[in-house]
Amino acid sequence: MKKSTFYKAGEWLLDVAKYTLTATVVVSFLGEFTEQKAVYYSARLAFIAICFITGLIIVDKTENKKL
Repeated sequence: MKKSTFYKAGEWLLDVAKYTLTATVVVSFLGEFTEQKAVYYSARLAFIAICFITGLIIVDKTENKKL
């Protein structure tokens, strides 16, 4: 695959992390916080962290660095 395809996939993962975080914050303001929802929030935060870190790694590896 081309480097640009991997770069776009990394950017896409970063966007997914941003949109998921935004949706989580908005939903948390609209409802009550219970123990069951705490499990859902922690799962969402884990998903966000995985997408964000993976996206950063991909973008960093495929970026053309000129030193």
